[in-house]
Amino acid sequence: MRKKTLEHQWLEAAECRRGLDGRGASELERLQCGFEGEIEIDRFVGQYGGDGWRLFMRCVNCGFCEGKEKSV
Repeated sequence: MRKKTLEHQWLEAAECRRGLDGRGASELERLQCGFEGEIEIDRFVGQYGGDGWRLFMRCVNCGFCEGKEKSV
């Protein structure tokens, strides 16, 4: 199961609490679009990838890289 980045979670919470300015709203939209794309890729690989993709999906979902994103 994919997890949203901390930045994505923070922007969602900020939007609910006080709203976002134009920059924050566009960043949230960008992150949401990317997250939905990752979910779609996971679904596709799960449906059509077969057994050869098991190791790949385990690596993607292990959380090893979580929190090591580049800051912009």
